Amino acid sequence: MENHLAKIQNTEKDTVHYLGKNIQNEIISLISKKCVNAIVQRVSNAKYFSIILDCTPDISRTEQMTVIIRFVHKNESNQITVEEHFLGFVEINDSTGEGLFRCIVEKLKELNLNIKHLRGQGYDNGANMRGKHSGVQRRILNENPRAFFVPCAAHTLNLVVSDAAKVNTETIIFFGIIQELYNFFCASTKRWDVLKQFSKITLKPLSDTRWESRIDALSPLRNNIGDYLDALLAIYDNENNDNNTKSEAKSLAMKLDYEFICSLIIWYEILSRINVVSKMFQSSNTNLNESTKCLNNLITFFKEFRLDDNFSNILKKAITLAEDVDISPQFKENPLRRRKKRMFNYESRDERPRDPEQNYKISFFLPIVDSAINSLIERFELLNSHAEKFQFLINFNEIYNLGDEVMKNKCT
Repeated sequence: MENHLAKIQNTEKDTVHYLGKNIQNEIISLISKKCVNAIVQRVSNAKYFSIILDCTPDISRTEQMTVIIRFVHKNESNQITVEEHFLGFVEINDSTGEGLFRCIVEKLKELNLNIKHLRGQGYDNGANMRGKHSGVQRRILNENPRAFFVPCAAHTLNLVVSDAAKVNTETIIFFGIIQELYNFFCASTKRWDVLKQFSKITLKPLSDTRWESRIDALSPLRNNIGDYLDALLAIYDNENNDNNTKSEAKSLAMKLDYEFICSLIIWYEILSRINVVSKMFQSSNTNLNESTKCLNNLITFFKEFRLDDNFSNILKKAITLAEDVDISPQFKENPLRRRKKRMFNYESRDERPRDPEQNYKISFFLPIVDSAINSLIERFELLNSHAEKFQFLINFNEIYNLGDEVMKNKCT
């Protein structure tokens, strides 16, 4: 009898919980619909709008697309504001350009928004979104040529760094050492305590996606590499540590050589400059004109950075830092480099730079810088094109000096 009563009570609790949850969800749904309708009404009053879309999997690994709408709003006091509103998630079953395009069109119809009034598209740089021939942006442009596509500038800049970091194996090894160093110290509270004894600034892990933020991982090493070497040597010299730990500490200390220091200085200067531009891109106060100016300044920086004088300055900084921490400022010969076997006696041997310093410049430094320059020009070609069309509106005081014919062409 008692068991039967307990089962009835539990069933009643489950029913109350179920009904309560349903009522709660219904209330949330009604409020959500009311909010969306109010936003859509504002968009309709503004007439023209832009969309910002991003696809990402949720916790259940279901691909979802976030829908954000952007428009110019004038309130009752005639104050003008640019507004952005999140309108919800859309589940994605087909992530091809065509599938996403159909999904967007259906969502706009559901919201009763006319695709002909669309004036802007903002996505990441995925091929299915930005594709020139079959991407989402091209399919929408085919429907409405005035829906200008502007890729996310901060994400594009992140891809520029990613491109440069993959251009040679030495850079991959370099960042691998930094992550290995972090993993070694954070794997044990005792090791972390030793590190804190020698340095007030602790190491940070590398970001797998936000490449420009890797400056946070490089900064402690650039400014305090001696502290980390001392911590590694203290762990190696401690007789209470097991041989495996001591071996890891010694191996890591040996990897922090002169070539590592050169790479550290090069990437620190590159990421420092890019990080400033990336933060500027993410500011709501940045306009198209300022963005293109910063991009052109960044390209100029890289072109000057690759000059012989600047490379010499990098080596001087590296020599000073190496000598401060008792590291020999000498490049080592690559033990993995072999001469190509000659099939015939009359074949000449491959000529490679015999000077390790020159070899480092040719195989490591120049490919990174050249990749950054080419990637900046290629990936931001569209943004520069838009700037040429519209930046005359930003410099409003200069409009009167354009002349009627120039003004007419720009307006057209």
